[in-house]
Amino acid sequence: LYFTARGPWRAVGSVNSYDFASVYGAARCWLHGENPYDMRQVDAQVHASGDNPATFPNTEPPPSVYLPTAFPVVAPVALLPWKAARLAWCLLSVGLFVFSVVLLIRACKAAGSAKWLLAAGVLFFSPTSSGLSTGNPSVVSCSLTLAAILLAMRARILAPAVLLGLAHAVKPQVSIAAVAVLMLWRNWSVVLYSFAIPLAAALVSVLTASGVDQYKMWLLSLRDGIAAISLPGGVNDPSPANYFSYHLVNAAAIASIPIHNPHVVSALVWTGTLSLIALYLWKRPRASVPDVAWRDAAFFCTVFLVPVYHRYYDCQLLLGILPWLCWREARSNGARWAIWTGLFLLLFPLQAIVAEARPGLSPASAAGFVLLRHQPGIVLLLAILLIPWQRRRAGWTFARH
Repeated sequence: LYFTARGPWRAVGSVNSYDFASVYGAARCWLHGENPYDMRQVDAQVHASGDNPATFPNTEPPPSVYLPTAFPVVAPVALLPWKAARLAWCLLSVGLFVFSVVLLIRACKAAGSAKWLLAAGVLFFSPTSSGLSTGNPSVVSCSLTLAAILLAMRARILAPAVLLGLAHAVKPQVSIAAVAVLMLWRNWSVVLYSFAIPLAAALVSVLTASGVDQYKMWLLSLRDGIAAISLPGGVNDPSPANYFSYHLVNAAAIASIPIHNPHVVSALVWTGTLSLIALYLWKRPRASVPDVAWRDAAFFCTVFLVPVYHRYYDCQLLLGILPWLCWREARSNGARWAIWTGLFLLLFPLQAIVAEARPGLSPASAAGFVLLRHQPGIVLLLAILLIPWQRRRAGWTFARH
């Protein structure tokens, strides 16, 4: 009931799907040969499809900055009128999420009653319902990415390649976690086949343009749009200049408080992330056991939330930690309890609640830093805790089951 009320019900009922409106309107522009990155045309397409500004006053979509590869994937839904499209997108998102959850629960080594409790906890994990409520494509991309990893562990090739390829087309900043995991497992077939879908989508995206010059203009508009929303105060700006920066979970949201140069922040965050990855690969146990594989998936699903632009709803990817936490044969340690605590603290969107309750609270203050920046801090801490700090065991590197 909580999940339904917070997610699907808000998506099709009380809350306007403004995140979906952005990719929906852009895809409709693409279908009509218009610029999918011109927000005047995007808004016009959304309203022309049946979204009445008088009855949906908050539907004004955020800037369209999705890659052209996303439009052929969203096009079947974008052909529908607004209300039907909202419902279809919601059902698609929920269906893929449920599919990934079923795979997750089946992978977790827990008793029957414990699996029900675990499934209930997954439904209480608010990043997913937050993404569903606004129709954000992140729910689709995270679900596809997690499902691809879990299916690849079963020695499947075609199914995970297709799912991962669709995730690449929609949100590559999410699917990169699966690419890293599969490359570590030397599962080259799934990785290579998965890139066929975004390549095909890229080629299809060119066809609706009247010519190469128009397509170049679209790409220039995309570049300008990304630059605009990344400026100080823009919706992607991680610094306190952006009021909505409390939505962000990447480490730049923390580093931007004491450091005001965005280039220094970016260099610092990426250097730290690459150092964590190098340390993980160095400390990673070499035994070919499932515990190592689950830890691989958990670590890379977490660590790529640290450097790349991500919001609270992308924390759905952290559900990939659960199989490792529930693996009974693995040695129990204090880090496990700390990770469970971190996931518990991410159950509810506390930063958003605090920001709405105290709009004048600055994240640069001590209280504001704790209350408005704890989510990126938790994500960073989870990545550190997932590094196997014990000594490496001898054996062969895990490839795949």
